[in-house]
Amino acid sequence: MIYVPIELQEKIIDYKYEIEHRKNTNNLLNKIKKKAIEFIYNNIEPFEENFDKNQADYMMSYITKCNCCNRHKEKRPTLEDYRNGYCPEYKTSIINLKYTCRCPCRHIARDICRIMNDEILDI
Repeated sequence: MIYVPIELQEKIIDYKYEIEHRKNTNNLLNKIKKKAIEFIYNNIEPFEENFDKNQADYMMSYITKCNCCNRHKEKRPTLEDYRNGYCPEYKTSIINLKYTCRCPCRHIARDICRIMNDEILDI
């Protein structure tokens, strides 16, 4: 059996808790940023007049990292899509409410792409 001095044991335990605390803090910080983006998206209009490409880019960088469910990871625009000028099609069908995840990450990502990348045509 290997003997480890008590001071070393305490130091190892301290490091373990520091790592766990850092992970928990980072997760909490990301949740706060995501909630802030949701709040901004829902309460500040018109979006395109209040935010420039850099601010929208920052929002997309967080909203596209969401891991709420596998369904929302599908067909959600990526940060690269946004930066390349991707504009998703506009939905014309009725939304299916049978799914349980209510996270707006995919909706917000698609809308930011539409708002910032769609061409405005003068008719």
